Amino acid sequence: MLMDDMGWGDLGAFGQPSKETPNLDAMAAQGMLLLNFYTANPLCSPSYTPQEIVGGISKDEILLPRMLKKRGYFNKIVGKWHLGHRPQYLPLEHGFDEWFGAPNCHFGPYNNSVRPNIPVYRNSWMLGRYYEEFKIDKKTGESNLTQMYLLEGLDFIQRQAEAQKPFFLYWTPDATHAPVYASKDFLGKSQRGRYGDAVMELDYSVGKILSLLRRLGIDSNTFVFFTSDNGAALMSGPNESGSNGPFLCGKETTFEGGMREPAIAWWPGHIREGTVSFQLANVMDLFTTSLALAGMSPPDDRTIDGMDLTPVLLLNTVLDRPIFYYRGNELMAVRLGQYKAHYWTWSNSWEELKKGINFCPGQEVPHVTTHEQKEHTMEPLIFHLGRDPGEKYPISVLAKEYQDVLSWISPVVEKHRSTLVAGIPQLNMCDVAVMGTLFVALVCFAVTVKATYVAATGLEFLVTALMVLFYILKLNKTITFFFWPLVDVCNSVFAAIYFCILSLMVLSTQRVVGALLGGILGLVVVGLLCADGFLLFKNITLNQSSSETRNPDLTNQPSYNSQDVTNQPTYNSQDLTNQPGYNSQDLTNQPGYNSQDLTNQPGYNSQDLTNQPGYNSQDLTNQPGYNSQDLTNQPTYNSQDVIDE
Repeated sequence: MLMDDMGWGDLGAFGQPSKETPNLDAMAAQGMLLLNFYTANPLCSPSYTPQEIVGGISKDEILLPRMLKKRGYFNKIVGKWHLGHRPQYLPLEHGFDEWFGAPNCHFGPYNNSVRPNIPVYRNSWMLGRYYEEFKIDKKTGESNLTQMYLLEGLDFIQRQAEAQKPFFLYWTPDATHAPVYASKDFLGKSQRGRYGDAVMELDYSVGKILSLLRRLGIDSNTFVFFTSDNGAALMSGPNESGSNGPFLCGKETTFEGGMREPAIAWWPGHIREGTVSFQLANVMDLFTTSLALAGMSPPDDRTIDGMDLTPVLLLNTVLDRPIFYYRGNELMAVRLGQYKAHYWTWSNSWEELKKGINFCPGQEVPHVTTHEQKEHTMEPLIFHLGRDPGEKYPISVLAKEYQDVLSWISPVVEKHRSTLVAGIPQLNMCDVAVMGTLFVALVCFAVTVKATYVAATGLEFLVTALMVLFYILKLNKTITFFFWPLVDVCNSVFAAIYFCILSLMVLSTQRVVGALLGGILGLVVVGLLCADGFLLFKNITLNQSSSETRNPDLTNQPSYNSQDVTNQPTYNSQDLTNQPGYNSQDLTNQPGYNSQDLTNQPGYNSQDLTNQPGYNSQDLTNQPGYNSQDLTNQPTYNSQDVIDE
């Protein structure tokens, strides 16, 4: 029996003062109360399987009903499955013979609190949907679902007892998951609001199941285990969530309130009545323990995390073992004996807190309940859970006790990390509290809009086509150079989206064709980015060259000719004769002018003219009577015509 979001402090046997769970309290009195029982992860789905999801439970996983089927067991699940909603992931594909319930919680897999589109199945046939054929009144909380689940369970037990066949019933109601619900007969009956009403109805249902086992005379041959998938969801509010007793925080955290669960083992004639166990145990132990009770061994082709608890249940022994607290794929904390070491702490993000979502309402502990994932791997926060079950007072790092505990726990952590075999990603990757990355957000967006294999391929082609289009527009200069940085940013975003989609396809479909096609498109995307970068570099270089030639110093230009202005890069063809101060007398019209090079004239005398008789070194322009137009009128002019020499 696996409850949904029920806290350690919700039962009278665990200290709930309202005393509204008489049947569960009686079950504990007739069996064993396990005070240190933990879930595998502090939220729904990963408690059932490995930590992540890409689609659903892997076909390679061997579930308990598949193993039990080998020994002739007939298996049924009643209630919430939460291991994938596509046909290949549903219960009948993994060893169950019958199913009545839904693939997801009634809250919905995509946080759609308006009208989740969740089907309800009987075996492989859909009977209807939550909130439609299977009514849940969100305003009043009225629903008969728990009663339906109870009747399904009772009918199954009755039929198997009559057939005298061994059976496995997995009973997983979700009434205590917000928005909580209860049938009309229980609404308003508890002292704890609607949540208390739901707990009362579940307690009633457990009592009915145990009574039937006794009446059929099969109680001494039936092992029953009751627990929850994670701690109470304190963020849902006082009327929608339960109690985690003295422990810190709740669902979504790796503090004790999120991971330690109520647990009761019941097997009349085998488990001694009224026993209390302090054994450190984990929900993963139920797989190995159940196989042992059925006379079977676990599969030997894989690593099995759970241990066999039969010595604990039957002899009340205490086995030495650690508890590892995971959130997603991160090892957050380790418990050994009464000590717990936090290597990472995180309650919830600042963004969630600003929206009013608080996993630790009224329980803030400075430097412990952090709103960012804070690392303590060098100096873990260590608590003694016997003295401080609320994890409020970490042991000082200067204390000898701290150093002794650290030297005791550290080798256990190192051994665990060195021998850990990572499982295939299977569950709850879309929970930001678990993964907390932009990649996850993009992947989960695709999952949320139900992106299929074809749709994902279409998105890849679209992204690639947009990048090609931008590249062509840049080549033909439709997009001006000024806007290129903006286009480059867009291309980078497109490339990031593309590779996220590719990762989703490869992980979720595991199809060779999909991976190959995505790889080819990926090469195109990378090629476009490289070509785009080259084009940008080339244009920057050209623009720099152009700017350098805009206003150059003409005297520094190669092959500059001081006599011929028309050869200069900035030559202005404007007629110089129109310039102010220009003397319009055309020198070419002067007597004796010869356009030929004077040095080439016959009889040219290369002697320095300064040596000619009568030469005056004074500046001719300063001579009296100087006429800038007729040099022959100067007083010191030598009438000998040089041109005629």
